[in-house]
Order: sequence, then structure tokens, then C-alpha cells
Amino acid sequence: MKKILYPGAAAAMLSMTGCVLDSEHTRSLGVGDRLPEFTIVMSTGDTLSTASLAGHTSVITFFSTACEDCRRELPRLQLAMEQHPNVMFICIARQESDSTIAEFWRSHGLTLPYSPQPDRAIYSLFAESVIPRIYVSGPDLVIRETYDANDIE
Repeated sequence: MKKILYPGAAAAMLSMTGCVLDSEHTRSLGVGDRLPEFTIVMSTGDTLSTASLAGHTSVITFFSTACEDCRRELPRLQLAMEQHPNVMFICIARQESDSTIAEFWRSHGLTLPYSPQPDRAIYSLFAESVIPRIYVSGPDLVIRETYDANDIE
């Protein structure tokens, strides 16, 4: 994937490792694509939609706490969020319940906002396989950078 350094998105410039939990990578949104339309409820109780991201740089991360690579990446995202308060960080579970995520968050001192998802409905709007998966979008809702398990450094 071609990377474009986007102002304010340095928070997403993370050393990625990959947890390939499903079949070979086939389709995913990429640099230059517009974010798909979605609406989720966050751990804070707030409802977040694609439209609410307009005007902001955002980092959207798909994860599972059962994925070792995701488990290593989430604290890095926490640090990035603390260092970049003007960037919106959104963690979206791929087929995981709130109770499992909440326990992991508590035990690791995470405050990142997350959205538990019982299925892959939101994830499938972005990709078919591979986590962790990170999308950095600009204020215009266009994806500027992407990171996934194939970006191992």
C-alpha cells in the first residue's frame, strides 16, 4: 500500500505487526478512497457516524483482543492518542463483545474510545480480512494512509 504522510496523522505511523486470522488478504479500502457510510455506538455511549468525522483527521482501527498483534498495537494507539489530542481515534471491534473488550481495556489502562461489534458488518465495509487494520482519514473523509498486517517492519 502506498503511504502518504498526512499532517496530524503522525499518530498512525506505528510499527505494525500483523495478526492474520483469516484467509489471504483480498479486498480493502485504500489511499484515496472515501470512508464508507457507517454509524456505531461508542463505549462512551456516544453515537458516531461517518458524517461526524467530517472536518477532523481520524484514525480508525479494527481489532480483536484475541489477536496478539492487536494486543501489542492498542497501547501504541493509546500513546498516539495522548500525543495527538486533535486527532479522533476510534477503535472498532471485529466480532467481539463489550465485556471482553472492557476487561482488556481495564487491565491495560486504556482509555481509547471503542465500539464493540457482535459481527463483521462494519468491518466488511472496509475490508474482508486481516487485523489489526488502521485507516487514517482527512477532514474530507478521504483515506490518506492505511496500515495492516502486510506493513510489518
